[in-house]
Amino acid sequence: MISKNTIITLLCCGLCLLTSCAKDGHSHNSVSDKENRDAKLCIADKALNDEARVMAGLPVNTGNKKLKEITRSPQWKTHEENMNRIWNIYQQTSPKLMGFAQDELTDVDDDCNFIFYPFSGPDFLFANALFPKMQTYLLVGLEKVGTRVKVKRPTVNTYQLYENAVSGIFNLSFFSTEDMRSKNSDDTISGVLPLIEILMARTKREIVSIKYKKLTTGGNIEQAGSTSNMVEIKFFKQGSHFLQTLYYVSSDLQNRLFARNLGLQNFIKKNQQQSICFTKSASYLMHTDAFSYVRSFILDNSQVIVQDDSGIPWKYFLPDEWDNTLYGSYHTPIDEYIDYKQDDLESAYQKADPEILDFRIGYSRQSNLQIFTRK
Repeated sequence: MISKNTIITLLCCGLCLLTSCAKDGHSHNSVSDKENRDAKLCIADKALNDEARVMAGLPVNTGNKKLKEITRSPQWKTHEENMNRIWNIYQQTSPKLMGFAQDELTDVDDDCNFIFYPFSGPDFLFANALFPKMQTYLLVGLEKVGTRVKVKRPTVNTYQLYENAVSGIFNLSFFSTEDMRSKNSDDTISGVLPLIEILMARTKREIVSIKYKKLTTGGNIEQAGSTSNMVEIKFFKQGSHFLQTLYYVSSDLQNRLFARNLGLQNFIKKNQQQSICFTKSASYLMHTDAFSYVRSFILDNSQVIVQDDSGIPWKYFLPDEWDNTLYGSYHTPIDEYIDYKQDDLESAYQKADPEILDFRIGYSRQSNLQIFTRK
């Protein structure tokens, strides 16, 4: 006969299992469970994906005669070679990046389902590589949303615009804001949306839909027109049935403007119990008073923060609130950001035994990452 104490112990163990990946009543379903529910929703839009593939330098998968004809042209063949060459540079980093994600971020990726990536530009690449199981990605940057890839009569100049626009993220791990502005001023690349599309094509993600959205003051999502500052992309990884969503919002995060953007704030707050904030190559903006509001907001509304030294300064992570793990090595920032050197972060690296970081991320070749987990 089972004793009363044993029954109580078993009940407690069961309760712990039920609540270990949930907070405030929010449970996180495994990817396999989600795949079973999403199987009927994971239907790729062939036209959207093929147009993205053309500009990504990849062969099309459908019988679209116009697109197939374009991919037979000498100009496109050269574009294919150039994009493959640029992509292969990233492929040298990709296994290390994914290995780090598997070794160091699996628990975070399993327990959370929402990632907020401020100052991101169109960088779907690193957000997805590090956190592949997120149900929702929220990218926020100054760059306009723009319009999806539309293949009409691409010229050599058109192809070069796409090649130049993605070469930074493949070579250096970040987009240059100034380069983005100059590239996006050309009407053959309108905003960040086409770049996100070709990054998805290159990483074997299938796009289900692209829709313009807007946020209500309460943080709810509504349908919007093409002039909206928000876009929604539904997608899934080839070979899976796990439907994921990426939102890109064009927004200025300076104090006065972010403080008034209640829709964006409330949308993030709705997901804060299972929220990651990821920042890299953030121009050290949150080191300044002009971005103190978003800095405090992230600290108040994130369960996990993953960043390089250009994110939130070390001094704002109070030891009684945050656990931390340090990776890589910390050195004086590059010349452009020399004023943002953190003596306290340097001291923390000297005292700790940082984990190895064998890939480049951020501005410096001697890269660093910090993972902060709320206690």
